Amino acid sequence: FIDIAMDRGYDLICLRREKSKPVIEFDKTPTWITGQIDDDWQSYLNDCNILVHLAACGVSPQEASRYEMLKWNVMAPYNLILNAIKCGIRKFLIIGTYSEYGKTANKYEFIPEDAALTPTTSYASTKSAFFQLVTALAHEEKLNLKYARLFSVYGDGQFDGNFWPMLKKAAVSGDDFRMTAGEQVRDFIEVSDAVNLLIDQLNFSDTTPGNPLVKNIGTGNAKSLKEFAEYWWDKWNAKGQLIFGSKSYRENEPMRFVPDLTNSK
Repeated sequence: FIDIAMDRGYDLICLRREKSKPVIEFDKTPTWITGQIDDDWQSYLNDCNILVHLAACGVSPQEASRYEMLKWNVMAPYNLILNAIKCGIRKFLIIGTYSEYGKTANKYEFIPEDAALTPTTSYASTKSAFFQLVTALAHEEKLNLKYARLFSVYGDGQFDGNFWPMLKKAAVSGDDFRMTAGEQVRDFIEVSDAVNLLIDQLNFSDTTPGNPLVKNIGTGNAKSLKEFAEYWWDKWNAKGQLIFGSKSYRENEPMRFVPDLTNSK
């Protein structure tokens, strides 16, 4: 996001935690501030006209307690947004997740932005709770708010315990790769493509104050996990074998998450 946003002409002030190190190299250097979301950032917020909130705690398979997810996915960012409003910021891009749709995904071939939220994990429930809070706040304070739900993003910099990095590691090392039967259908989008779509949302000409917009961020193309794995296995010329069905599906895992993008352009 940093590299592409700066390439496209945006000046960025970016928050990072103490001792945080990026997992990829940046081509561009933003103005860095170091601390936590719930620190006092008003002196920096006074210099901004858009707030983009990308942070999240407990993204699978990374572990976090329910309290940590409640604090960092709901309470701390909500206070940050309240402070941003005090500093005169009226435009907000908040990043959510497709997992907020939860079991509702089973009802749709392509999930619309106004589908009911029925999350099945603590992480997804805290993200959907934050969504409810910020959309209500946008109505009350007449904010220009966009809430962008990312679908299955993959690529360089991804946590090494996620599917695509684990698949790549096995392929490069020549090992076999054990996975489920791969019948889960997802909308897989490469990270730079997802970022470009997010940065497109920094144009708020399609919003009106007090009327938040939900945007699904994906390709609109449905692909099974098995097809996704086979494509990359072949692309990397892997010598090992993909062993389908050697792992069980997650409990309560919806089998299809594909967005309706009709209103998301």
